Amino acid sequence: MKGKLTVLLVGTLAIWLLPVSGAGAATVTIGSPLTSTFENLPAGDDGTQAMVVGPNLSSPVDGTVVNWRTQNFFGNLRVRILTIGSDNAATATASSPTIPLAGGTVDSPVSLPIRKGQFVGFDNTSGSDRADVVQDSTTYVSAFWSILPDNGSPQPAGDGANLEFAYNATVRYCLVPNVVGKEVGKAKQALADAGCSLGKVTKKKAKKGKGKKKGPKVVRSQSAAAGTSLADQAPVSVVVKNKKHKKK
Repeated sequence: MKGKLTVLLVGTLAIWLLPVSGAGAATVTIGSPLTSTFENLPAGDDGTQAMVVGPNLSSPVDGTVVNWRTQNFFGNLRVRILTIGSDNAATATASSPTIPLAGGTVDSPVSLPIRKGQFVGFDNTSGSDRADVVQDSTTYVSAFWSILPDNGSPQPAGDGANLEFAYNATVRYCLVPNVVGKEVGKAKQALADAGCSLGKVTKKKAKKGKGKKKGPKVVRSQSAAAGTSLADQAPVSVVVKNKKHKKK
C-alpha cells in the first residue's frame, strides 16, 4: 500500500462543523467522510500512517479528540495526534492505548488533546493488520513513517501514496456562550454545558462613598466573547457585581 508521495502540501481546512443547539460542547469531524467505495487491504509494514492531503484533515480548532471511527480495520492499532511540517516531516504529540479492531464500523472513545492544524493518524503494529482504503485516490494523499515516538524530533515521511483510509475523528471544543447578566452559579453551569470551565471570578469594586450592595452576584463581563472557539474545557474568567434588588 506504500508508494511515492505525489503531493507534499498540507491538507486543506474544509470542515464539517456541527451546529450546537441547546446544551453541549461543539464538535467538528475531521478525516474521511466514509462515503467512498473502499477495498480491504493489508495496512502495510509496522508504522505510523495518516492522510495528509485532502479536505477535512487538520483540526480547525484547539480541542480534544473524543472519538475515532473506523470502517473495517483489523488489528491492534493506536490513534496518534500528529504535527506535520514541510515535506511531511511529522511529530507525534499524543497517542491512545492500543485499540483492538475486528472489522465493521467502530466508534472508539478516546481522549487526546489536539491543537489547531494538527492531524489524526494511527499506528499499525503487525503486517497482518488490515484497513479499508481507496487506492489511487484523486482526493487524498497518505504518508507513512516508522512508528513515531511521542514528542520526539520531526521525522521525514518514509513513504506514502494516493490513499484514502476509512477513518475519521470527532474533535470536541468549547463555543463560548453569553453569560453576561447570569448569576455566577448559572454562568458556571452554562460554561460547563458548552465545554468550557469557569475561570477566575473577580468582583467589581464599589465606587467610593457607596456601601456594599446586597443581592446575588451576576456576571458583568467575560474574558472571551460569546461565539469564540476555545479549547475543550478552557477557562473563561468573569467580572461580577451584586445584582440590585428591585424596590417594592
